[in-house]
Amino acid sequence: MVNAKEKIKSSDLRIGNWIERLGVFEKVYSLSQEWFRVESDSHKAYSYDNINGIVITPEILEKAGFVPIGHFTVMGNMTYNLGRNRYLSIGCIGTPNETLYVCEKEDIVCVHNFDYDGKLYLHTLQNLVHILTGTELPIKFD
Repeated sequence: MVNAKEKIKSSDLRIGNWIERLGVFEKVYSLSQEWFRVESDSHKAYSYDNINGIVITPEILEKAGFVPIGHFTVMGNMTYNLGRNRYLSIGCIGTPNETLYVCEKEDIVCVHNFDYDGKLYLHTLQNLVHILTGTELPIKFD
């Protein structure tokens, strides 16, 4: 897990992950243990020195297909349909109470808790969705 003081390690990333590099959101195009390339400039390799995770916000979650729950909740939850009656539910976004759950019928499993895991970053969420569904989280940055 990456926190505000740690850099992203090569083992944290997959091709297709979104990162922040020098103030710009970029999508990883290819990578190795020593370098990575981004879609906007696939011919140049970069080191992992100047990249950060993208902190989750409600706006970023909306760009990734999350929707607010249609009624009031204390946590202000947003959900993402994983298919087969499974959902991701995230609440208290951007606060020290932030939590991420996988929900299936009556079963709820906490998979990320700020108290134990620190901030939730977009690449971590992308990796979790890929593990659970075998598909990419569709993110539309314009």
